[in-house]
Amino acid sequence: MRRDVCFFAVCFLALIAGCGPGESPESGSPVEDRRVQVEPVTLPTESDFPLDTLEPAVRAQFDAAMSSVRKAPHDAGAAGRLGMLFHTYEMYELAERCYAHAVAMDPGVHRWHYYHGMVLAHSGNLEASRRAFSDALKLKPDDTATLLRLGFVALERGDADAALERFGAVVALDSNAAPAFYGAGKSLMMRGDIAAATERFERAIGLASVYGKARYALALAYRKADRLEEAAEQFRLADEQREMEAWVADPLAEALDGLTTGAIDSLHKGIDLVVEHRVAEAIPLLEEALRSMPQLAEAHANLGTAFLLQGDLDRATRHLERAISLHPGYVQAYYNLGLVSHRREDFAGAVRHFEKSLSIQPDHYDALVGLGTDLPRIGRRTEAIDRLRRAIELRGTEARPCKRLASLLVAGGAYGDAIDVLRAGIQRLPNDASLADRLAWLLATCPDDSLRDPLKAIRIANAVAKRTKHRIPRTLDTLAAALAAGGRFEEAVRVAEGAKRMADASGKSDLAGEIAGRIKIYQEKRAYLSPDPGRDGSNTSP
Repeated sequence: MRRDVCFFAVCFLALIAGCGPGESPESGSPVEDRRVQVEPVTLPTESDFPLDTLEPAVRAQFDAAMSSVRKAPHDAGAAGRLGMLFHTYEMYELAERCYAHAVAMDPGVHRWHYYHGMVLAHSGNLEASRRAFSDALKLKPDDTATLLRLGFVALERGDADAALERFGAVVALDSNAAPAFYGAGKSLMMRGDIAAATERFERAIGLASVYGKARYALALAYRKADRLEEAAEQFRLADEQREMEAWVADPLAEALDGLTTGAIDSLHKGIDLVVEHRVAEAIPLLEEALRSMPQLAEAHANLGTAFLLQGDLDRATRHLERAISLHPGYVQAYYNLGLVSHRREDFAGAVRHFEKSLSIQPDHYDALVGLGTDLPRIGRRTEAIDRLRRAIELRGTEARPCKRLASLLVAGGAYGDAIDVLRAGIQRLPNDASLADRLAWLLATCPDDSLRDPLKAIRIANAVAKRTKHRIPRTLDTLAAALAAGGRFEEAVRVAEGAKRMADASGKSDLAGEIAGRIKIYQEKRAYLSPDPGRDGSNTSP
């Protein structure tokens, strides 16, 4: 929503003149020639739209717009401009009424049809949205923004052929329109043409390298084509770029953005600070955004996240639940509510929220890991294993689900499967010391004689200790266990005593106590045979 200042000035002057960017005041027939006798816009009451909750600048905008409608109730421009304010501040039902009125008053103006289509699509009324955009296209047949909107509405309606036709028309007008190639790829995927879809997604990314949706779609296409390594890389990039969009010129949408008076800017700054975990600075900005736009779901969701990071679970819950009430499909708000429940040790509640996240976004990686963490706590271990395997498929370049899956398998006595999972993880992440340490520990302490391999355990543990410069007590503990498994008890005692001293010095009293117990076992010339699935701390939090 942050646009060039000069463009904003053009949009603002156009609004004053009663026309959209790129339109002259004379666009279409004069209002009086097309006037239709319908009831004027019914202005909202205080209960519908509490003006006193808005900051003064925003209130002044609405006061002026409402005054214009009162003075000229049959003026399409006045009704439409009021609709634009409601639209900008996400009051879609009120915006739809205003746009419908503007269209009835003057059906020859493209932008009222276009804006009407936008709010109808947002409300899920796809057929009415299609009709509105189609009417807009009749007035501007070569408008790429309208064609794109029609294409994506067709996709949501499941009409791949109509969507392809619209996206093709955009490409014919603008061969650099990355969203059109992305949309064409989605349409082709719907038709089952994976190769052609892949080519379109690759074209989209070639035109806009930072394009999260296209990266994610390409990853899915690669996976369907069994190009698994390429798919994993695209999933990784998609996650990094999930907030990034490709852009096609859409002056009408930009005109909406220009109507905000600081709330959106505060929101963006607040979100940036939350991402940086500078929550004390973020909270006042997000609260300021909500004072201007009380129904801004994104502000509530990010404020909830900020309070969650601060440990204020009650306020986090209130804002996250408010975000969901405003936007029932807000997947990240459900996920963060799951984290709140986990922090409260309400694991059944956490599972409900994580499952809701997956119902909205089936490949939500963090929700899968959350379920892998909390499902075992409510007795659903098999489901947890399935969720963690799916998380690894989606993002094999992260160690977290791999370690948790291995720990869960060990807890169930599936030692061989756990060893296989860790070895596969190390192949994907050869530089991850924690995975290698976990494998060495399991090879050294496994109760199954056929799976225990002291020599490999010593070799791996030695390499990890060297990589961590013999400064990590946990990895030295592993090396001691491996040495004891290989019958080298005196060395095991010496290494374990060093690990205990480090653990004591760093304030890790629990670990120091565990190591002390193992030292007694080594002094008795016995190996320590207990894989202890939670020893690496990987099961504690989503």
